[in-house]
Amino acid sequence: MSDSIHVSSLIFFSTLDGRQIAVGTSPGEVVKQGDMRVVPGEGFPAFNDKDNRGRLIIVFTVRMPVSAASHPFPDHIYE
Repeated sequence: MSDSIHVSSLIFFSTLDGRQIAVGTSPGEVVKQGDMRVVPGEGFPAFNDKDNRGRLIIVFTVRMPVSAASHPFPDHIYE
């Protein structure tokens, strides 16, 4: 039996037309600067076929806090 915990995460995005899209990560995966995800069927509508959508390509920009004091989470999260 393993002592580690494998947790997957969902990252949520708003599309240009207002829809919400969730992109998952694998257990233990770290999203880094410049990582890319492709989501089939969630891109722009195809020319002359509004029911068919292309691929949505997501490129991640990762910003790290400059100090521990600037973290966005309440202190009880770190206890």
